[in-house]
Amino acid sequence: MGKPIRGSTSVLLHIIGGMMLLGIIAGASYLAHLRVQAFRIHFEAAIEGATRLGMLSQAVLFSAEKWPEIQ
Repeated sequence: MGKPIRGSTSVLLHIIGGMMLLGIIAGASYLAHLRVQAFRIHFEAAIEGATRLGMLSQAVLFSAEKWPEIQ
């Protein structure tokens, strides 16, 4: 068969493998962070939209109540 892997080559391969594993973990955690940010942005937008809709409905109800007084 082929030559056995020397000690220094084995250490180098372990270092490279460890760096690749750390890169994969870092990339996955970064993607998870982006998903959390996107969810938070959508959640805040939904709350803001609901608040604006509530304010609009209150304005419509108020104007409907005051409409006979205006005429």
